[in-house]
Amino acid sequence: MTARFLIVFTVLAVLASQAGWAGFFDDRPWLAERSAWSETVDAGKDPVGWWAVGNSRVFGIVGPNLSEAQIHQITGPHIMLAGVMNNGSAFGPARLSLSIAGRPAVFTKQILSKVRGTDIVLMEYIGSEVNMIVINYAPFDVNALIRTVVIKNNTSAALNDVVLKSAVGRVVVKDGMLFDTFKGSTDGNAMGQTRQMFVGFIEPYEAGEAVGQEQEKIGTLTVKIGSIPAGEEAVRTQFLAFSMKEIGDEAATIARVKSENLQLIKKTFDDWRGWLAGTTTIKCEDQRLVDLLDDNKILVKVQTADPQGAAGPMEFFAGVWVRDSCGPFLYYLRMGNFEAARKMLEFYYRGTVYNKSVSNWKPMDIDITQPIPEDFDWNSVPTDRVETPSWLILQHAWYYAYTGDIEPIKAHWNYLKRCLMGQLYDEKGQPFTAINYSGYAPVYNKDYRFQHHGDETWIYPGFEVLNSSVFPEPNDHVHWDQYSTDSTWEFVTSADVLAKFAKLLGKASEAAELDKIAKDSRAALERDYWMPTKGFYAPAMDMRTKDLHQPPFTMVNLNALWIGYHQPANPRAISNVLETMKYTMNPNYVTDATETLRVYVGMQPGLFLYNLAAIDHPFAPKALKALVEVASPTGEYTEKQVTNPNGYDTMFWGHRIRPWEGGINADAAIFYLTGLAPDMGNGRISLCPRLPEGCKSMSVIGQGIGRGKIDIHMSDTGTARGYKLAYSGSVPIAVDFKVSIPQCKISSVMLNGKPVQLSTKNKWGLTTGVLKLTLEPGKAAEIAVSYKPEKPEQYKFARERYKYIVPSKVPYHDIVLWSSEPRKAKSTDMGPYDYMSAKAKVRLISPNNPCDASWLRPFLLTKDGKLNALVFFIGPNAITNSLKYQKWWGDPAMTKLFTEFMNAGGVIVSVKGGEPTSDWFGKLFGDSSYFIVPTPTAPIAAVGSAGGEFADLLGLSLRGEKRISGSGMHVYKNLAVMARPQTEPSAAAISGKSFGKGFWVNMLIDLDAQQIGELGARLAKPGVVSRLRELFASAKVDSVKGAFEDYAKDGGFSDDFKSYPEGSVGLPVWLPLSGIWKMEAGEYHEYASAYDLCSTANAKLKGDIAIEFSATLVDGIYEPGIVFNMPTRFSIARSQMVRFCGGSAVWCGPIVGGFTLEHSLPTGAHHIPKD
Repeated sequence: MTARFLIVFTVLAVLASQAGWAGFFDDRPWLAERSAWSETVDAGKDPVGWWAVGNSRVFGIVGPNLSEAQIHQITGPHIMLAGVMNNGSAFGPARLSLSIAGRPAVFTKQILSKVRGTDIVLMEYIGSEVNMIVINYAPFDVNALIRTVVIKNNTSAALNDVVLKSAVGRVVVKDGMLFDTFKGSTDGNAMGQTRQMFVGFIEPYEAGEAVGQEQEKIGTLTVKIGSIPAGEEAVRTQFLAFSMKEIGDEAATIARVKSENLQLIKKTFDDWRGWLAGTTTIKCEDQRLVDLLDDNKILVKVQTADPQGAAGPMEFFAGVWVRDSCGPFLYYLRMGNFEAARKMLEFYYRGTVYNKSVSNWKPMDIDITQPIPEDFDWNSVPTDRVETPSWLILQHAWYYAYTGDIEPIKAHWNYLKRCLMGQLYDEKGQPFTAINYSGYAPVYNKDYRFQHHGDETWIYPGFEVLNSSVFPEPNDHVHWDQYSTDSTWEFVTSADVLAKFAKLLGKASEAAELDKIAKDSRAALERDYWMPTKGFYAPAMDMRTKDLHQPPFTMVNLNALWIGYHQPANPRAISNVLETMKYTMNPNYVTDATETLRVYVGMQPGLFLYNLAAIDHPFAPKALKALVEVASPTGEYTEKQVTNPNGYDTMFWGHRIRPWEGGINADAAIFYLTGLAPDMGNGRISLCPRLPEGCKSMSVIGQGIGRGKIDIHMSDTGTARGYKLAYSGSVPIAVDFKVSIPQCKISSVMLNGKPVQLSTKNKWGLTTGVLKLTLEPGKAAEIAVSYKPEKPEQYKFARERYKYIVPSKVPYHDIVLWSSEPRKAKSTDMGPYDYMSAKAKVRLISPNNPCDASWLRPFLLTKDGKLNALVFFIGPNAITNSLKYQKWWGDPAMTKLFTEFMNAGGVIVSVKGGEPTSDWFGKLFGDSSYFIVPTPTAPIAAVGSAGGEFADLLGLSLRGEKRISGSGMHVYKNLAVMARPQTEPSAAAISGKSFGKGFWVNMLIDLDAQQIGELGARLAKPGVVSRLRELFASAKVDSVKGAFEDYAKDGGFSDDFKSYPEGSVGLPVWLPLSGIWKMEAGEYHEYASAYDLCSTANAKLKGDIAIEFSATLVDGIYEPGIVFNMPTRFSIARSQMVRFCGGSAVWCGPIVGGFTLEHSLPTGAHHIPKD
């Protein structure tokens, strides 16, 4: 199922209706020009796109609840939430409603738009009787959000008793206004000031006492407008003014808002137009592209805190994350706002000193005026183990590349060096090496292998869609317990730039040390991750086995060029991009996260475009178009977006209005247009201007570089291309100017009217050549290229399925252990593999590492079909916690491998692998089957003499008082049973099946790591396995009678949901993600207090919502717990449905076939199975 949203863009014809409003808008024609990014929806619906309103001091979001003219997540006079990641510490929400003669105004259409080149956001409500437009704005340097409401009478008669009402959440009435306050947190050395909000209207109003619970009090402001004559309009203005209690300047703010009133709209307009005029400006025929770039500049600025200069994601999060700040930081540089970038460097530097740690997160509201101790000991500062410190170094390098300003690097040198060395030595000076995600050994990391940070945003989409019925199962998703290529080349690149900085600063000995680290770590990365037969880098490597994570992971693989680990001309850099694209790019030029995971993080379109533009690939114009088209209707990017291979429709997941993703995407778009790669430390730049698709000309005005600016003008007639460069700096700049034109024969090249030679080459359907020139201050350079188009050499592309590099020369092992080994706090900790390998020859395979049957085969069988291992041992949860689910385990190739392995005499042993049913293994079990039912832990008893001998051979205590226990049981068909739960004598705890010369045995028994190791050691003995084969070959095969009877058929569990309010997909909008619910008197009631309401995205989806059921102990009996969510969380294949109760437990089984609302659902009733 692919969810699609109908996105309707506002066209000029619609906007023309606004310009026709008499009075208010006639007097302000500058409000009529709107951004091309806008959205129209039917009344009562919400737009897909969101917009932020703010001025770097105050902040709010419009979009959701458009029908109530809502603005939410309101903050001020500092944009930092009072508590990080706590929307409850924001003010509001604030809503507006209109009534006429005591009845609500009726609107048929709603429009969300923005005045071009500003952050003035308009919410328009169109009706036959009345129109209402809410103008949301925040003038610079004013601690207030302002909402001007224009109400227009569309009729030929007067509208009487017109009332405008505002409702604001969590307030009290104070001094005739609605008031709320929050004490700010002091976490992370935040200032902890007390925020205050005062809400009123400039015009007369009545304040109503807030009603409701303490944390949900809704206060009202009522503006009685009275009568509006025919064709006339009324204007009212609401203010939300903010102050810090410690400063108490709210009276001055409110007085200014009242005195300047509507003049503040024009001030806001002029503020934004003036600010944008100082940034890099694009002019071309593609107005959507132009507005997207400007709107994302604004989006970045309103999420940059004043005065600290800290930029971060305000929706939900609030605060700054180092990696997230890379988007705003790079975009500030690209737009030429070097001062903003410089402030970000200083904020992190000072925030690190004040907090005495190099950490990923910091609050925005740190007092950066505090002095820095002269004797500050950087060597004792704890750092994040990976990634975060590298970004801080790279941000300094990017700043230096654009500005040539060495001063921040000189001032921050000890800090920067600690950022690198803190990834090798802890704050006590001790070296460390990662042994797993959260464990370290006290030895120097001589192999330069680095773990994941753990907070990489690109990791989360995979975990969010595990078991999804929307996406193929993500077998190829990177796991935390792997060494990270991403962390490693961030470290290498950081070491490279620090070595160069040390040389610039005259620190010869430090430069030599850093240069050695850079070279050694680069050699290690190339040794570990480059796959020459595939032509790209493996994105990760298993920590225990050193097996490579082979398939590309787009966000990781595209990072090499983006951060500067490789230069664009490097053959490995080019190959890495092309080969990654081969497995992840869709026909619409949008890339998936991986080959199988058709979702991507919001900045991935920008990284893909940047890579294509860097290597000058002919798909770059298509990638630019895709980047524009996948933005929301208001031009913002979200944390996660869903791929639609056949178009640009998407579903927006996670958090919205993101400056990280938007900043990276916008930076990449301008990089495509200019090709600007600065190296101002050496007084030179590279340029390669390109036109957007469909455009014949383009101008880039005010591109900041060093202490000057460059204007780039470009035009093309189809046979002649012209460039003009104007430079306003103070010193000459050397330029490598690349001409790139669709394949052609260039007849002449003129530089400032004089012919010059240009050596050209054809590649991928492009003709390119590089001119060397110098830009002189105050002078222009003009380049004219005459050419004749040729039939281009097409770049041939077809998406392929990844084929694994199959291991060769695999030695024989007693056991191949498929085990999710526990993480170690220290290297001496023991897991199942450690115990097992001490007594047998064991080859560990991490379930988290992607592979297929072809890769696994040589570990089990030789090329001639003989055993290469005696036992394939599946450890606890190693099936379900493996990023591999039913489609992987049940693949026919896997069935064939397992069958051949067991027919040859191999043994497959699973100890609580985690699969819910034998269906997970496809057709492997033939006419045999089982499903696993959760039960309380109970002793396990051997079945007959065969079961007793089975237990003795494997050293399992299944007799007497010290018997092994187990939780869960098999309800089975045509299987041999060796042991049963004592409490459920009709079910199985250990069961299996004979296959040729071998067998499969499944054990639902609870063993610790040492016991698992001992079990494996016994299985490694050929004599033991030989006797076990005989036992299974001769064992009686039987079934649980009536186990698959479905009592839902009698209607006992049915519920058609007709009595509940429904969402757009026909399901109740209130159903929980998780929790215990019970049927009482024909209605569902909450049975446990903790649950989360369904995502509002449920109402946007088309298709069934998948449901999972499980038995849960409530008040001494088992009641069916239920889990509801989008099909992206639980697949129908894994869902369980109550079948019948057996003794003390409810037995659950899988839903068979398609699931729809017509099928029965459990009510929570306790049923007794029929005889």
